[in-house]
Amino acid sequence: MRIGILGGTFDPIHRGHLTAAEEARRAQRLDRVLFIPANRSPLKPSARASTAQRVAMVQLAIEGNAACALSTVDVERPSPSYAVDTVALLQSRWPNDEFVFLMGADQLADLPQWRAPEKLLEAVPVVALTRPGAASADALQALSPAARARITVQEIPVIDISASAIRERVAAGQTIRGLAPGPVVDYIEEHGLYLPKADGGSE
Repeated sequence: MRIGILGGTFDPIHRGHLTAAEEARRAQRLDRVLFIPANRSPLKPSARASTAQRVAMVQLAIEGNAACALSTVDVERPSPSYAVDTVALLQSRWPNDEFVFLMGADQLADLPQWRAPEKLLEAVPVVALTRPGAASADALQALSPAARARITVQEIPVIDISASAIRERVAAGQTIRGLAPGPVVDYIEEHGLYLPKADGGSE
């Protein structure tokens, strides 16, 4: 099988993630996209929702979609989550499958700061998903020509949704219906996620 790896905090997962996954699946001829919630991202603040809650929301978001699957390979290991380690583990478990690493084009600028980026690009091709007209990161010049040749930039439709905006809307008492799958919205409401604390601080 040809499998796309889509990691992230997913705090929460939203329709932008799902649309990007589907666009990548079709363009890259992937048999499946594997959603991998991070235990803790080395370059991002700690997640607001717990690991178990973020995993549950991903499962709800992709339920019934045979082209998507959830992997808990990162949350089962000590944090932080490094992509190069995740890829190596997946390849060792499924040596007959071909993997493609999917990422947002906005992450390209940080790629040279990741753990062993050259080793990651040697192990798997990387597809950076971007909106039409967005420029690639100049920071990639820090990588070798061979590594840069393993990166493909794929344009996807403009999706003006972010997890931070969803969290802000919930905290402000605004609806997020339509921004995330219905079961995910129901889960957020049922568990009171992303609401301000009673003392005025953030959860």
